[in-house]
Amino acid sequence: TDGWTRQVPDLLLRARAILTDLDGDTVGLQLMEEVGTEEDSGRTGILSSPECSRHLTCSPADLLTASAPPENTRRLEVLLHPERGVLRSQELLPRLWMQPSTQPAALADVLRVHEWSYVRRVQARCEQLQGAGPLAFLDGDTAVCEHSFDAALHAAGAVCEAVDRVLDGSVRNAFCPVRPPGHHAGPRGVVRASEGGPDSHGFCLLNNISIAAAYAMNRHRDRVKKVAIVDFDVHHGNGTEETVRWLRPSLETAPVVSDLCFGQLSAPFYKPWLGRDDPDNVMFVSVHGYGPRERGLEHLMPLAAFYPGTGKTQLPVPDTVPTQKEGEEGPREEGVKGPEEDKEEKEEEEMEEEEEEEEED
Repeated sequence: TDGWTRQVPDLLLRARAILTDLDGDTVGLQLMEEVGTEEDSGRTGILSSPECSRHLTCSPADLLTASAPPENTRRLEVLLHPERGVLRSQELLPRLWMQPSTQPAALADVLRVHEWSYVRRVQARCEQLQGAGPLAFLDGDTAVCEHSFDAALHAAGAVCEAVDRVLDGSVRNAFCPVRPPGHHAGPRGVVRASEGGPDSHGFCLLNNISIAAAYAMNRHRDRVKKVAIVDFDVHHGNGTEETVRWLRPSLETAPVVSDLCFGQLSAPFYKPWLGRDDPDNVMFVSVHGYGPRERGLEHLMPLAAFYPGTGKTQLPVPDTVPTQKEGEEGPREEGVKGPEEDKEEKEEEEMEEEEEEEEED
């Protein structure tokens, strides 16, 4: 973490805390100030909950088959299994502070980020499964079981407790292997794709990282004044971006067309984490894949792009980005010839034709 922190741009270093979202379901917290004792300052807290493994996305019999979804219980086993877990290795254990059980996030902390109508809908869907069946699907990707809502609360709660542990000096930084993941979950759940991509929860229920960031700015408002959220994943964290967008009051509009009338409906949206200065105190950065998966599939964008088909670089672009001057040739792909090369090749062809005509004469 120290090596990474030294490379963070100055803009990030202005934040009092940096929360990193890794692949949407594991969260790291680095406080940008020294806390705790000298001995504790070198330790990393590992906070998770057994409830996270009770969130099932397929039957146990399918876990080792090709039909298993990429988001399943084995993601935590790889890290936390008592015998085979990476975080249980003898090399890492002396550097770690383990907290295997955490409390669920308080509903008030969840509602700083999500609308109650969405939270209640997920909760009710899981309650309907009690004794009725193993799984239900919120969409083509996202499965839930009767324990999924409780698992989501514990996942968010683990990240909130990680904030507390870093700030009270128990550890210097923290890593939270939790599930279900969260970075595709917006204030109302699904974030509608704006570029034709699929509309999906993307395996996510509650936005763990945003809930923890809002918690830090409230519970520890005397110390945490600014927060930077850095999302590392091949997929764009569109849900987290949406939660940050809702920090600024705005209107959402939608066209209404029927046989009798047409017009436009507008509804306000605003979810502050602390106060009206939130937009100036919260920064979100998403590092993700963008564009077609393979060269030659550009015409299928965004169908051939990484889910969710959004995430193009946002303006404003820094003034230091080099721009191509008029008449200046930009970079070319391999095998693509520039105008000078085309001119030379054309002149060579004309000379060859002239020589052939002279030989015929």
